Amino acid sequence: MTEDSFRSLVRGFAVVSFLIGGLGCILCVPYACSTSAYWISTAGLYFVAGGIMITGSLIALSVLGTKAPEKSA
Repeated sequence: MTEDSFRSLVRGFAVVSFLIGGLGCILCVPYACSTSAYWISTAGLYFVAGGIMITGSLIALSVLGTKAPEKSA
C-alpha cells in the first residue's frame, strides 16, 4: 500500500466518521429534549460519542493536511 493510497483511505474514513458522528448528535436531539432522566442521560452519552468521533476525524484530516519534510539523501 503506497502512502497516497493510505492517505486517501484515512481521509475517507475521517469523512465517514465526521458524518456519522454528526448524524448521531442530530438524531439524539429529540431524546435530549424529553422529560425523562433516562433518555436525557442516554442522549448525553451519544452526544459525547459523536463529539469524540467528530474530533477524531478533524484531527486525522488536519494531520493529513501537513506533509512530512522531504528527506535529503
